[in-house]
Amino acid sequence: VPTFFVQIEQAEIAATKANLASIRSAVKLYHIENNRQNPKKIQDMVDSGYLRIFPEELLTPAKKEKNSGGVDNSGGWYYEYLGDSHEPIIRVNLLGKDKNGEYFSNY
Repeated sequence: VPTFFVQIEQAEIAATKANLASIRSAVKLYHIENNRQNPKKIQDMVDSGYLRIFPEELLTPAKKEKNSGGVDNSGGWYYEYLGDSHEPIIRVNLLGKDKNGEYFSNY
């Protein structure tokens, strides 16, 4: 049974990392196709079709985003718009570490 739970957690981490990569890719495409403007939030990319659905962060799981003040461990995504000349900060909004000792917010 413990091995099963470890495998579930590893799958959730892998899916969360894949969703994070999708968000980051969508930001780059949005920036290129919208006259070098960055989306102000993740929902903007969903609304404009750059993301098909709002991606889940599967560790909590949460379909939400926080847009200022830093990572606060409430789950979902931390997405901070820094203007059009800087890439936004995009992180998992969790403070803990995974089984390998890597902070979730550093993915």
